Amino acid sequence: MATAVQVSLEEYLATTYDPDCDYVDGEVRERNVGDWDHSTFQTAFIQRLGDMARTLGLFVRAELRIEVGEGRFRIPDVTVTLAKPAKRWVTEPPFLLIEVLSERDSLASVQDRIDDYVEFGVPHVWIVDPATLRGWDASSGAPKEVRDGVMKTGHPEIAIDLKTLAD
Repeated sequence: MATAVQVSLEEYLATTYDPDCDYVDGEVRERNVGDWDHSTFQTAFIQRLGDMARTLGLFVRAELRIEVGEGRFRIPDVTVTLAKPAKRWVTEPPFLLIEVLSERDSLASVQDRIDDYVEFGVPHVWIVDPATLRGWDASSGAPKEVRDGVMKTGHPEIAIDLKTLAD
């Protein structure tokens, strides 16, 4: 991963990055982009949640900018909101954020992101490792492994068995 680059918030918001980058305290930070397994799981989550969207009143998006605090933007793999954002990016805590680990990621390497999500007030935060079909609920900040492999939320109730997402 390349080193972080200092830019103003205005420049970050006016620039298109490919792939999009996080913005943390004045630094543009590259994210690990997905490989085949990462992309497969990200797509599967989006399709599964998209199937539930109308019934549960969900808006499901991939790689959407989230303003998690002053001078801090994160781009989770999957964002689920209960309302359409007022801006081009999300400024209110989403209902659910999902981080799919890529080959170069670990739980420790995404902890800063998870901390930002929890401090922002996101009620449901999931981390998923497609290589091992393991999932963690990080809604309280400290990731707790979901032993049965079924990722769940409260109201609205969502339950997704990770084994059903594997290709």
